[in-house]
Amino acid sequence: MVGAVEEHWAVGRVAELAGVSVRTLHHYDGIGLVRPSARTAAGYRAYSGSDVERLREVLAYRRLGFGLREVADLVGDPSADAVGARAEPVPVPWDCADGLSEAYWRRPGAYLEDHVRRAMSVWTRGGPKAEQRAVRSLGDDLDSGRWAERNSDLADLDAADLGLRLLVA
Repeated sequence: MVGAVEEHWAVGRVAELAGVSVRTLHHYDGIGLVRPSARTAAGYRAYSGSDVERLREVLAYRRLGFGLREVADLVGDPSADAVGARAEPVPVPWDCADGLSEAYWRRPGAYLEDHVRRAMSVWTRGGPKAEQRAVRSLGDDLDSGRWAERNSDLADLDAADLGLRLLVA
């Protein structure tokens, strides 16, 4: 799209919308996990829609208990520009039956089931130790009620934008 201007948001606004601290965003930038696609003339970070989408994906994996190193291995190159396409969001319904890794976002107890995880390649990419840590952490959070408390905003959603994108050329 020649001449198109993409909207960007300040780091504080992105942190507020995502429910993370500005310091977290600075850290993610520093380790190359979520980098802002622009900087203002004064050098401040400016996040595009695709940057925010990548952040959502990172946070979804973090909610499952993956460490930052594992998350970095799981999220790929976020740029659709490399193939000359635009990325359209693909919301995941709460009762998705396809078994993809994002399918159980409102039913996280399913991730504790071995047969559910075996059907998702994402769990093999982090390795068995990362999987064990994530499952243990998620189980603890579900048992204590921490998961429900931290994710109360998901309870009434019919579908969620979890970072899945359809590339349209």
